[in-house]
Amino acid sequence: MDGLKGAHVGHPGCEYHIYHRDDLWEAAKAQTILHELYEITLDRLAEIHSHGVPVPSGPDPVICRQAERFAAAVLMQPDIFLSYAQASGLDLVPLQDAFGCAYSSVALRLAEVVARPC
Repeated sequence: MDGLKGAHVGHPGCEYHIYHRDDLWEAAKAQTILHELYEITLDRLAEIHSHGVPVPSGPDPVICRQAERFAAAVLMQPDIFLSYAQASGLDLVPLQDAFGCAYSSVALRLAEVVARPC
């Protein structure tokens, strides 16, 4: 995996496969799968929009950040996350424990949810 947590492989018009490292803890596997699903969705939309013409692919830092935000949003829904965040006094440690996500994902989600509460 060359240092990656996960990757997806697919061909235009065919199915995709998601791979992740076996040594990841369960929450990291969920985050990785959601990250890859976001990227697959963008790939498929680009393919549809380009009318079947192959679209260049490869790691894109902007898309990777968007994929991480997507995965964090799915795993930490805003209403319940905001309640837990307020109850914890915005402390990452109990939030990480409650949601079982990486500290970086919890911090990212905390910044988004607190900045724009629902």
